[in-house]
Amino acid sequence: MSSFLDIAELDFSFYGGQICQNIEESTTHVIICTELLDRIQEIKNLNRVRSKKLHIVSEQWVYHTVKHQQRQDENNYCV
Repeated sequence: MSSFLDIAELDFSFYGGQICQNIEESTTHVIICTELLDRIQEIKNLNRVRSKKLHIVSEQWVYHTVKHQQRQDENNYCV
């Protein structure tokens, strides 16, 4: 895992986000490190069959949401 993703995870948790290792029915966002895109196709395939779609975003979404103290539009950070 990249150090930038580690920092994003800490920020996300600090501001109330819940971190999990597996995608569950309650999962709303998947944060992808832009340096590590090896699982992206697997996650996108899973998202195609889910009734409740995931936001698949880069770690920059977390960074900018924290920086601006307001949830940023996920569409600007899609992976």
